[in-house]
Amino acid sequence: MDEPLLTPQEVADLLKISLHTLASWRRQANPHDLRWIEVGGSIRYRSGDVQAWLDKRTLGGTLPA
Repeated sequence: MDEPLLTPQEVADLLKISLHTLASWRRQANPHDLRWIEVGGSIRYRSGDVQAWLDKRTLGGTLPA
């Protein structure tokens, strides 16, 4: 439970996308399978889920051990 929860704005800023795009991704199943949770009616993202999502999309080379 020490994993930080990120707001949609923080994730959008991190990914350099708009909040509208992020919201659109939540309405789609695939290929944008970025996981989110609802906390008290608010959308939040686990930082580990965001990192795992990015790792899955990393091309060329290998991930560090």
